[in-house]
Parts: sequence; C-alpha cells; structure tokens
Amino acid sequence: MMRSQTVHAAETVLTQCLALRPGAELVVFADETTIDTASILAETAIRLELRPVMAYFTRQMQIDLHHKGLFPGIEAMLNDAVAALVCLNGSPQCLPFRDRTRQSALNAGCKVAHMPGIDPATLLLADVDYETLTAQCELLALALAKGQALEIITQDDQGAKHHLRLPLNAWRRLPIISDGIIQKDSWGNVPSGETYIAPPEGLAEGSIVINGSIPGYTLLPGEAMTLRFANGRLVQWTPAESPAAQHLLHTQIELARSQGDENWDNLAEIGLGANPRVQTLTGIPLLDEKKYGSIHIALGDNVDMGGQIASHIHCDMVALSPEVLVDGRIIIAGGDIVIREADWREDHRAVQPTAVWQPDLTVTCMATNVHVDEQGQLHRLWDTSSGRVCSVKVGRGETARLAAAIYQALKHRGKPMKIADLAPLKPNLDLPQVLQLTYLLQQYELIKIQNHDL
Repeated sequence: MMRSQTVHAAETVLTQCLALRPGAELVVFADETTIDTASILAETAIRLELRPVMAYFTRQMQIDLHHKGLFPGIEAMLNDAVAALVCLNGSPQCLPFRDRTRQSALNAGCKVAHMPGIDPATLLLADVDYETLTAQCELLALALAKGQALEIITQDDQGAKHHLRLPLNAWRRLPIISDGIIQKDSWGNVPSGETYIAPPEGLAEGSIVINGSIPGYTLLPGEAMTLRFANGRLVQWTPAESPAAQHLLHTQIELARSQGDENWDNLAEIGLGANPRVQTLTGIPLLDEKKYGSIHIALGDNVDMGGQIASHIHCDMVALSPEVLVDGRIIIAGGDIVIREADWREDHRAVQPTAVWQPDLTVTCMATNVHVDEQGQLHRLWDTSSGRVCSVKVGRGETARLAAAIYQALKHRGKPMKIADLAPLKPNLDLPQVLQLTYLLQQYELIKIQNHDL
C-alpha cells in the first residue's frame, strides 16, 4: 500500500468528513493497536495547519479506567478542541471506555470521528466521493422515512427465494444516515456509508439468507445461513450444524442466554450499505455493513437507534446481492443501488392534495427542526438517540426552494394562518401552488392543521 494513498485518505477525513480549517484544534485518541494510523492522521493534520494533540491510552488502561472519567487534562484538551478522532481498538472489553471517550468529546462540543480499530487499509475505505455517497444515503433514508412497507428478497443456494416483510410506519420510526459527514455537535463512524433503521418491534415476518458475514466470521462462497422470523423474533436458523450457525450460537446467542437475556432474538435493525470502497468482507461488522448494495440485519438491542428493546447483544449479519423494495418500489437489486429520486422526492406540481385540504384551513408550524441550505432549499432534520443529526431535502430543486419560502413565511408570522392568506405573501405563486406546497409540508410533518388531526 502506497503511503501517499493513506495520506490522501487522512486528508479526506480531516477536510471533508470533519470539515476542519487551518488553526482548528483536535484530539487524537490512540492505543498500541492504532498508533501507526493515528500518527498518519496527526502528521497530516499538522501539514494542513491544524493543531492536533495525541491522547494515548493502552488497551489495559482502557480496561482499568472503563468506570472512571477521563483525566482532567484530557477533558481540558477536549474543551479547547473542534474535533476528536477516537482511534481506539475495537475489542468488546474496551467498548465502555471508548463509548465514554466519545461521549466526553460530544459533551465538550467536539465533532467526533469514531474510528475503532483503524489501520491503513481501513482508512482507505474513507476516501470516497462524499457528494455521491451522501446523496445515496439520504435518498435511501427518505424511502425508509416515508415508506409504509419494506420487503427483502434473498436467494439460497438451491435458487429458492426468501422474503422478509415488515412495516415501516412512515415518519414514526426514523432512519439514521451514516455517510461519514460529521455535523456540529455530532459523531459518526469513519469510514462510513450506510442508512439504517430500527423497524417497528414484533412485526417482521419471513426469512432472509445470510451469505456475507456475521461478527467474527466471513461466510465462504456458496455458504449461507437462513434465518426465519415470526412476530419480529428469530425462531429458526438453518442449517443448524453449519459453521456459520454454530459460530452465531456460541459467540452471540449462548452469551445472551447465559445473562438471562430474553431479547437477543429481536430483529433490531435493517441497514443498507452504500460505500463502494468496501469490497472484501472481514467479519468486522462496522466495515462489512457498509458494503455497497448489501443489506444487513441485526439481532438484539435497538435502543441506541431509537427502538424500545434492550439486549446484551447487537449482532449484525450481512446479506449480499439482495433485492430490496419499499412500498413495492425497488431500491436495491443484485448488489446495486437502483433507487430513483423521482419515486421519493416530489415535484410540487405533481402533488395532489386530498379533498379536505382547502384554502380556508388554518395551519401552523410543527416543532420539527428544519434547515435552509445555501441554495435556499428546505431540509427536514431529526436528532437520533445516539447523538447524530440526519437530514432529508423536502422535494426536488425548485420545490425545495418554494417549500422553504412558504415555511419561512408561516414561521415568520409566528401565528396560525389560513392557507389562502399565505398566497399573497409570495406573489410568484398562485393559490393552487400554495395548496400543493403546504400539503407537501404537511406530508413531511412540518406543518399541521390548527386544532385538527389529519
């Protein structure tokens, strides 16, 4: 591996993922397993005229200090920093310390790049076209946010198709975008490239073929394991005596059962991979689940992603070459992301309000976070339980700009208004267009009818 490639990837992390500018201070956490790559990141930071400080904790120190806070000197460095790179090993024994470190950096107001077990080969996976990656992750998130029903189709070695179906409950359970672009007061995994969601509990039905990887185990070509779900719980895995099934049993299921965990079988997550640099599976979930055009499910805990079920495990498993549909529309097929923007992002001129949506309705802004970008386009924002901020654009192009104008006019007035009274505020819009745009805003749960519940 050429050092120049690694350095270029480090530059990408610092200037694109974290958007750091000359003079910015950052803290780089490292241990004996990651120090080489952390040093490349720190050296690159210096060359970019940033001000890095290395915080070194051995693996044993992380185990010994897991129940304590960071040293006052480290806390002080974080308070002065713009960003933190958490380049600590990924072992389960060190997870409590790593989580504490990440949270301390967030509490100090840092952007946090979470990079467990980072090495030069892994760092290269962060060197991607983020404009394309972000656009795909956001569009996948829009489908999962707006959709009502998800279907996953996989195929076993005999050619039989397996279907896993579950509801999405539009806007009730929001997806998480992990595109590697880390916003202010937020954190993200680096490298990244996925969109995922905690599906509604107790409702998944059907089966899925796992032919990629499970934690600590990569399936060989032609090797596969079929998981069957009923009422959102895993009820069968076959063939039970296969190496993959036995690995799952001994490393995950028996561990959970030994601790009295009754929720290990919960279908906790559905995730869609979008990183084209991830080519080879390793058995490391944080990497494998990013593989472009793959899907992964998880067993166990979903609390950190907005779910309601706690468990001692969160076991990610990757399926390759799936077909994924939302509301009957294909979004992934044969290892390729084929989602169409026109299927999910509206042109207001094609929006058809229901009969109840009339000019005399009084509407008001909802307590939903929004953002207007540099192009004047409106975005709906949501915070996740894990401390990330996600965003989707409200409509395509001109629609997003007009939606922003209508929303800002309503919010600026600071009081409920009739839809008909919004039209004169934007002379370039006629009443039918205002009806279409306000109805669209209501569909994104940004405005509502005053004293009504549609």
